[in-house]
Amino acid sequence: MADTTNEPSKSNIHPQEVESNASEDDSDITVYGLEHAFSHLDHKGNFYHFSTDLEAPNPALSIEGVGTTRLPLSEQDAKLIISSNSGSSQPQKEHMDVDEDSTASMEVLEIGPAKIKFDNPEWEEFVKEVASTTVWEGLVGRPCASKSQCGLKKLLLYPAGSSSSPCTDKSGTETKTFVTMTFILPCPFEGGEVHVAHGGLERVISVSNDSKLSTSVSAWYQDVRHEVKPILSGYRLALVYEVIYTESRASLADRRTAQVALRKILRKWEYEESVLQAYMLSDNYDTSRFGDWSRALNYSDALKVSVLLPIAKALGFVVYLAKLEFTECGEGDWISGCEPDSGDTGSSAESKLMPQHKIDVLEMRGFEEMVPSITEFVRISDGRQLALGELDIHGHDQCVVAQEVFLSDMSLARTMFEGDSVPGPMSYVYEQSAIVLYPEAQEVPLLISYKGALWAIREDGFLSNVPIEEAKQIASKGIEELRRVREAELQSDVRALANYCTSLNDVSLWNQTFAYCSTDTVGDAVDRALGVFTLPSIEPGIKSLIEDTPMLKTLEFIQIISTHVGTSAEPGWVSRMTAEAFSSYSRGAVEDVPILISLSQKFGLRPIQEIMPRISDSWDFTGQFFAELARALHQNRAHFLTSPESPKDAEEACKAPSIEGVISKALLLAAQNTTKIGVDVKLIEWVCDMVDLCFVIGDLQPCTMLLRLVLQTASQLPIKQRLEKVYNPLTPPLKGVLRKYGCGLSLQPFRSFFKAVISSYLERVLGGSSYTPSFARRIICTSIKCTDCGGFEKWLNDPKSIGQYTLKAAEPRRIHLEEGITSCAMDLLAYNTLRNTTPCTLVATKRPEVVARFSWEGRQTAATEWLKSIGEDREWEVIMGERYGDFLKAIQGTKKFVGSVVQIEEADIIEPSVLMNAPLDIAISTSSPPDLVQVPTVAGMKRKRVYSDLT
Repeated sequence: MADTTNEPSKSNIHPQEVESNASEDDSDITVYGLEHAFSHLDHKGNFYHFSTDLEAPNPALSIEGVGTTRLPLSEQDAKLIISSNSGSSQPQKEHMDVDEDSTASMEVLEIGPAKIKFDNPEWEEFVKEVASTTVWEGLVGRPCASKSQCGLKKLLLYPAGSSSSPCTDKSGTETKTFVTMTFILPCPFEGGEVHVAHGGLERVISVSNDSKLSTSVSAWYQDVRHEVKPILSGYRLALVYEVIYTESRASLADRRTAQVALRKILRKWEYEESVLQAYMLSDNYDTSRFGDWSRALNYSDALKVSVLLPIAKALGFVVYLAKLEFTECGEGDWISGCEPDSGDTGSSAESKLMPQHKIDVLEMRGFEEMVPSITEFVRISDGRQLALGELDIHGHDQCVVAQEVFLSDMSLARTMFEGDSVPGPMSYVYEQSAIVLYPEAQEVPLLISYKGALWAIREDGFLSNVPIEEAKQIASKGIEELRRVREAELQSDVRALANYCTSLNDVSLWNQTFAYCSTDTVGDAVDRALGVFTLPSIEPGIKSLIEDTPMLKTLEFIQIISTHVGTSAEPGWVSRMTAEAFSSYSRGAVEDVPILISLSQKFGLRPIQEIMPRISDSWDFTGQFFAELARALHQNRAHFLTSPESPKDAEEACKAPSIEGVISKALLLAAQNTTKIGVDVKLIEWVCDMVDLCFVIGDLQPCTMLLRLVLQTASQLPIKQRLEKVYNPLTPPLKGVLRKYGCGLSLQPFRSFFKAVISSYLERVLGGSSYTPSFARRIICTSIKCTDCGGFEKWLNDPKSIGQYTLKAAEPRRIHLEEGITSCAMDLLAYNTLRNTTPCTLVATKRPEVVARFSWEGRQTAATEWLKSIGEDREWEVIMGERYGDFLKAIQGTKKFVGSVVQIEEADIIEPSVLMNAPLDIAISTSSPPDLVQVPTVAGMKRKRVYSDLT
């Protein structure tokens, strides 16, 4: 129970004052308003206490007219007490009841304190000790500053058949009495359970099992309702005390103040934005007992629920008990350490000298994110339990629950680690029980905002009272949620949504939903729909379903649907739907090619010709699809060359596309997709596969476009990367394909392609003999005032500067320059530090082999080696054609080669190929050539506009 020192007595607080006090901080509809309202009900103790003490002293009870009473109380002594006091004491009839099975009324005997004394002096001290420790801490929840004062109020003797009616205790003359404490002295009896209740909470105290040999104590606040159930046999002997507080006032929580605060918050909530709020309870309870919350929760938490529920019901709020979960995610690892063999982890000198053993401790080293959620909902207010599952409040957690409360005092429920013996993902999961509430009028939009429209539709009966227009909006939102992947786990949502649209009699929404059905759900969906809609009205949904579906699956869908449409479909409906699916096809998937060929044989080549541009317009790479389509059409060419059976058939055949034209179009579209690949190994593989296919089909015209696009793609790279990533790795496998079909480099368009490659190399890499190119390296320097890096960079890139570069400077300047050298120029030079000078001197020297490679002789040797990777002298002459003379002069160094722009010529005509040589295992080279020396382009040179520009 919260410390309420210096608070006025509850009996002196007027309702107006309560209203005023509660309104100061509770006016805002926030979780902090709930925190403040519930703070009036914080109570660390309980409204009752019960304990048994086997070692309690014998009070040596002496009753006037009876004398000392032996314990355990015998039947003879009990009757003596009753007979000795029957004429002088009035039985407490208002506290007495009659057992239904009894034939006579048995009264509870009450004896006042004046007739009682205790011959054992330890008893009084025992009573004070129990009141100040066990009872006080159980009721108040904290230690007592000083011993409580206790006054004996009465002795009660309950014979068999007697009981007491429900009542609350009244203080006597002592105004500071706040607790009634009862000692049940040793006396064998059965029954007599004590039922205590406060604030809607009820508990049962049963002492009969231990009544013969033990002393038990029960206590409760004076406003707690209590009742003793009938004694079944024996006698119940009780000493009733009043406990008087001496320093601080102790009382139960102020329910009225909390009620006023809660009403004010919830009333204003009706006019605020619809939100869900949670209040964290003091413990992490077993959720399986939430249904019996009054017994499952401790007193303070149960009191809050009992106060909230009637107010929530009156103001139209839904109340749940649930579990708050807070997951802290990060990277876990095992940390090695040592601890003493004795288990003592202290830091004393003795423990450090003790034998120790190695231990590994799992710790979270890298924090990534915190994920809050609410789960395991149990509805405790009136209404149907909803399958809320887990509610993700990530991003809403500050609005849902007080942040500082949410991040503290939560119980660590479990630790999850996926790394086994190595570092890996790790999570700490904290849990705490909570009250969750929201306005019932806002239940539908609120829960949809957290759980989604599909959940609401799937939850049976949840949307039964939603107006039709709002229901359609929810269905539309559900369709938006389906616009992900048609996954198997979504089919229950699809089925529920389709049925919901049918119940709304909205065919448009049904058609949109039907597009997400699977083969398992289409039949049932069609059956239900045809009970409300016509077949023509649901055909748009059927077409949407098959529009972006693999062709084989499309035919399966049509077949399944045809078995459900029955007589609703006209003759030829299946054939018409198949033709429409064929003509609307747009996926461009390789696995669909066999089905498309089969459909083309049935419906002709026009549909396949018409769908190809639509597929090619996709942002995705569809080149492989068109290549396989061309190959399959070529292999089935004979099926499309049948003679017409009639003049009408001949006329139609003249209008129909030719098989050659369709194959050629497919090859060209495949070649156009080259630009979607980028520059990597896949480009090399793709080019070689396409060239091979063109030889198989007997049409090299697509190779012209293909090689033009290769040059265009490569031209976007610097000349060194152009050679390393495209030309050098492409040359060997491309030559291998030509050899495979018995062709040489003289065949167009390959001759002009290699001419363009060689011309580019001669102009951009070899250059002229009178010119030595720069290293063209830039030293990255982040210091604005630095002059050392600029001077070093000028020396490095000057071909004429072949001497050493020196920097005599303090260590910080030398280290700064060394960092630039290490990051940008270590492959070009070597450096060291002379420490025999003051300050020390940094000396850098260009590597001789690098200088030689950049010289004319070095570039000439490298060019000759590179050209041999393409061919020999006679092949160079064939490739270069009319520019062979310029080629020779460039190699000899007498004249620089100028004009690297070459047009890819039209392809030579060939026939479908028969392999001339055995297939070769063509390896695609990705190794880099010798370091290339890039020669600057001659300024001011004009170039003709052609298909490929290498500048």
